[in-house]
Amino acid sequence: METPHCLIGGLTVNALPDNIYSTGSQQLIDYLYSYYNAIGDRAEFFSSQNAGFEGINIPKMQVQRYVSRRK
Repeated sequence: METPHCLIGGLTVNALPDNIYSTGSQQLIDYLYSYYNAIGDRAEFFSSQNAGFEGINIPKMQVQRYVSRRK
């Protein structure tokens, strides 16, 4: 494995646009990303609802940032 101690995450998209709770949650996450990650290479927020990682010691992980902007 090339990067054994990494966390992988991805974009979460609301699949229930007619559900007010799902829509409200999505709007909150979208707002948090836009507020805390306004400067792409200095992102400070990562939502954990769509993340995967190998069983590792998370507090010792080194953070490397990669931000993909939704278009």
